[in-house]
Amino acid sequence: MQSYTFKKKTIREDKIGSIEQLEKIEQTADWLWIDFEDPSKKDFELLSKILKEDPNIIDCIKKLKPLQECKIHHIYHMISAAIVNSPENFQVQQIFIILKENQLLTVRTLLSSRLFENLIQKLKDGKALRKLYNPSYIVTEILVEIANQNL
Repeated sequence: MQSYTFKKKTIREDKIGSIEQLEKIEQTADWLWIDFEDPSKKDFELLSKILKEDPNIIDCIKKLKPLQECKIHHIYHMISAAIVNSPENFQVQQIFIILKENQLLTVRTLLSSRLFENLIQKLKDGKALRKLYNPSYIVTEILVEIANQNL
């Protein structure tokens, strides 16, 4: 799992392997984006600790089942968005986007790698206005990238 730490107008990239490491990184950040690309069993355990949620939600994410509506919990909001690989293969996968306090969490498969690489490169290059770097802005950019890929 990858994290992107936003502090003032800078972005730092780290790999996270434990809840302790995550807590340490959180202390230095204004806010944090945690990206679970093709999550392992260990990643799902960490996600469960972060969300403090019942296993049904984690199971829904594991099975990549689309959400029919935004899930609102007392500590987070969660939506899912579908991404289509290509018209020829027509593989549809879900990307889960979770907003929690000063955290943005994304859970996705390898199918969306190019989409996220484009977004992260745009952020690093400063093509986006750095003053707008906040969780809502990143969610908007993710949805724009999904729409562009699905065209």
